[in-house]
Amino acid sequence: MKGQFGKLNNNGQALLFVLVALTIALSVGVALSSRTLQLSSRAPRSDTSTRVFAAAEGGIDRLLDQPTRFLDRLSSKTPDCTEMGFTPIAGDSTRCILNFTKAASDEIESRAVLSSQTFNHTGIIGSTSYYAVDLSPNQTKNIEITGMSLIRLCWENANAAVEYILYGPSVTERNFLKTSVSAFISNISSTGFTDGTSEAVREGYPLPYCHDITVIGMTGLRVRTFFQGSRIAVVPVNPTSLPTQGYRLYSRGELVQDGDISTTKAIVVYRSFNTAPSFFDYALFSNNDVP
Repeated sequence: MKGQFGKLNNNGQALLFVLVALTIALSVGVALSSRTLQLSSRAPRSDTSTRVFAAAEGGIDRLLDQPTRFLDRLSSKTPDCTEMGFTPIAGDSTRCILNFTKAASDEIESRAVLSSQTFNHTGIIGSTSYYAVDLSPNQTKNIEITGMSLIRLCWENANAAVEYILYGPSVTERNFLKTSVSAFISNISSTGFTDGTSEAVREGYPLPYCHDITVIGMTGLRVRTFFQGSRIAVVPVNPTSLPTQGYRLYSRGELVQDGDISTTKAIVVYRSFNTAPSFFDYALFSNNDVP
């Protein structure tokens, strides 16, 4: 009798071990299956994101390469989309479409919806707009100032010096700016520099060091930083708005399947008007007479 009970107990223990083993196996199997499903679903999402971003980038690249006459028409909502190989949108004169060629077996179409508008500022503090840009050492930026009487040139880095040239139909002016705390290298004299005023950042003063410049009759301002790079900003004082500086380009990448837009991604880029890339401030030296 005791032997029979012992045999029954052993059978019960074996059954318990089998149930535990099955439970563990099922848990591991479900976990692995879930992980596999997650990885499988993540791959298409990653591929979709890459494709739509590539479409948006392709659209911006094409816009940046367009002549100003086309960008002027696109900005004024009178574009001839077909002139540059784009597709017009029926009933919409503000945008053009760039269609990308797809493989015959691909069910998804890629395209970019393109538009443009002119701009005269990149930021606003309070009700005062300004045009700002980051400059590396010796990098040059041109700002259109036709019709302006007074502007404010500001910069951010106390250890950077700023050179600017004003030019117009018949006159050119040049000046150098620094801060009173500039840490210029020892073999550079600060003679010839004008100190900018130190200001609290507020409306009309987007960066901490500023200098007001009279620009009556001038058409352009060329700015260069040296010693160190800095962010610079031009604030219109009189009048209170700068002239047009270039184009704000917009490209929205789209993936289309069965006529429905499934994914979108937008890119915005500012393209300034074409100018010379740097100052021409070199001289030629010769020991002999120059012919």
